[in-house]
Amino acid sequence: MSSYNKNVFFFYAAIGFVMIVVGLFLGDLLIQIITLPAGAFLVIEAAVRNIEDKLLVIIVFALLIIAATYLAWKKLRKD
Repeated sequence: MSSYNKNVFFFYAAIGFVMIVVGLFLGDLLIQIITLPAGAFLVIEAAVRNIEDKLLVIIVFALLIIAATYLAWKKLRKD
């Protein structure tokens, strides 16, 4: 079951990150309202499913937060 949870973790984290990035760059407010919380929910769900491997969860969360912050900062600097 641990291998399955690890695979689900990477899948949910990747899909959640993509949804957050899509929400950041699309101009339509409705799409932003849907994708940003849904992406965050998927990332949180991924962490809950793979809570046994705490180091992996912390590393991936840190990378996701750094990447999302960088993309948001880059978008805000551009506008």
